[in-house]
Amino acid sequence: MAEDSLETQEPRWEVINELYDSIDGTISNMFKDKHLSFGEIEIGMKLMEDKILQQKMELMFQFIKEKDEQDSEEKKAPDHLYK
Repeated sequence: MAEDSLETQEPRWEVINELYDSIDGTISNMFKDKHLSFGEIEIGMKLMEDKILQQKMELMFQFIKEKDEQDSEEKKAPDHLYK
């Protein structure tokens, strides 16, 4: 079976759960060991949101760039067109 395209690909829930568990464990450990306040946790989460947004933008840019490259390959002009 062919690999799903990015448009139809299902989320990899095992990876998502692993990421969530890692972040949750880190916050819990820091809360216990470093006695973080809720404000400090909130600031850390806001920084993570900003980082995630940056990663999303990079992925979208990469996806659009690859899509444009595919489209330009499909729509090449004939060699004799501009002679």
